[in-house]
Amino acid sequence: MIKIFFDKTAKANSENRYRLLLKIQPYCNGKVTTMRAKSNIYIDEPYFDKTQGIKNSKKRNETKENAAYHREQSTKLQMLVNYIQDRFDETDRSVMDCKWLFNIVDNFYHPNKQDAAKVKTFFDLAEDYLNQTTISDGSKLQFKSVFRNIYKYQRYMQETSNKNFEIDINKFTVKDLEDIRIFLRKEKELRDKNPKLFEEIRTQYPTFLGNGKETVRKRGENMVVNKMNYLKVFWSWLNKQEITENNPFKKFEIGSVHYGTPYYITIEQRDLIANTPMKNTILEKYRDAFTFQCLVGCRVSDLARFTFDNIVKKEDGYYLIYTPIKTRNKGMQSVTAVVPLDDDTLNIIAKYKGQDSNGYLFPTINKVIYDDKIKQIFTIAGVTDKVKVRNSVSGEEEWKPLNEVASSHMARRTFIGNIYNNGCPDPNLIGAMSGHVNGSKAFARYRKVDDTTLRNVIGCLRK
Repeated sequence: MIKIFFDKTAKANSENRYRLLLKIQPYCNGKVTTMRAKSNIYIDEPYFDKTQGIKNSKKRNETKENAAYHREQSTKLQMLVNYIQDRFDETDRSVMDCKWLFNIVDNFYHPNKQDAAKVKTFFDLAEDYLNQTTISDGSKLQFKSVFRNIYKYQRYMQETSNKNFEIDINKFTVKDLEDIRIFLRKEKELRDKNPKLFEEIRTQYPTFLGNGKETVRKRGENMVVNKMNYLKVFWSWLNKQEITENNPFKKFEIGSVHYGTPYYITIEQRDLIANTPMKNTILEKYRDAFTFQCLVGCRVSDLARFTFDNIVKKEDGYYLIYTPIKTRNKGMQSVTAVVPLDDDTLNIIAKYKGQDSNGYLFPTINKVIYDDKIKQIFTIAGVTDKVKVRNSVSGEEEWKPLNEVASSHMARRTFIGNIYNNGCPDPNLIGAMSGHVNGSKAFARYRKVDDTTLRNVIGCLRK
């Protein structure tokens, strides 16, 4: 058994994490040979250990998300160490050189990388992507939806154009991307003309994509752009894993998503909802969860994961501190959201303390039904004012009552929009609480620059 030494890079990456370095010094060809390699495993500095590589002990004030991340990296490191040990035991020392360790680590991450794309189909690789990447359940559902669209496109082409048609990632072109985009735009029309064909295709999905009943509506351009962006993320993974060097997205213009006038509820409407009695305890729980979101600005994916470990007491009061799952899973710059908690927020937290056996702030938040419950809550509270929204299909703006368009994301817009319009124009300051990365373009979707805002800004020119 070979002894493996661990070190770390002198400089941290953009997420303030250090890459683990590996070194072995076996006796080969009559002398000690030093071999080095990068592990491609990144950790926070307090977790580094020269003997083990990664310390497993709990760190003070660490978040649940950070602890889970380092447990995952520790498991990955152990798999790598075992792989190195096995390869070392079966390798003839006379053929080992200083690059041996580097090559073994490369083989660990890219087994048979030269032949992978030739052997595996597009959908084999899609399944690999879902199994090998750390993304949220919500993102997995989105990727599966896109992969189902691609499968339908391939089968449709086989039945109507070329029976031997199959997506080849090494030969895929800009024209193929354009054909997929056209298919996404016209799928509803094509399905209406060929209902039996599309029903047959649905029953043939690869197992990992499921075969549940689907309702296909006419897609607006925003939906088409979003689906093409998900496909681009998958293709980026293919390139990073060196499965293919082909990247048709380099010369393909996806376009951008267009949003209508930002809308959210006022502080008065928020308080009306918070204080309106509900018909049962289930609606009451979702009302409180929505109010909590309005007060802290989190995404629903984070809301469902909050535990009492995320509530931190400091000298000047309590704070909600967490790492947004969206930025973490999409590989964006490291962000920690820090939100001061007021009495209203603390009262909601205290109300549900001890009700969940796993320590979650809110017991059993079902994200599937959450938006429907919010619409019911708005209706009961009488928050039915009309707002201007963008029709997702036509792109035209139209008037809709709030109780028909209310959602969990409206809570996030309410938090950000009300802070903006009540005296805080700094997006980076708001981002420190909402979990947006610095310079995020998403703020354009939350802020409506009205006459009052303009008058407050011009007032800065006067004494």
